[in-house]
Amino acid sequence: MSKFWRHFLSDGCSGRVQRCLGLYGRGITLNGKVRQHYDLEQNRGLIVQLITPEGPAEQAGLFEGDILLTLADHPALNLTGLHDLIIELPVGIPLRITFLRGSRLLERWAILNDWAVPASRKP
Repeated sequence: MSKFWRHFLSDGCSGRVQRCLGLYGRGITLNGKVRQHYDLEQNRGLIVQLITPEGPAEQAGLFEGDILLTLADHPALNLTGLHDLIIELPVGIPLRITFLRGSRLLERWAILNDWAVPASRKP
């Protein structure tokens, strides 16, 4: 994982309020058999590589290795697109997420939150 993403997950952007789902991942191409079995229109998902402890993703029951398909009925195709979506979604309201765990299609509810990120001190 790059230094940027380690910082983003642990500290966010300095001096502002940051909205979060509490996960890090990368876009992947979905297995054709799984797509066909569940009649999925999208051919990509976001494999979860890291979960922030006690964050919304962990509280919703996501694990590392799960493949996030949708958040609030919007496709999760890559991390940048997911971040752009999270900025637009409401905080404090349950949002449906769908994901693959192995060959099982699961659905849970996640509640996005905001947290204040302190401004960094410069020596």
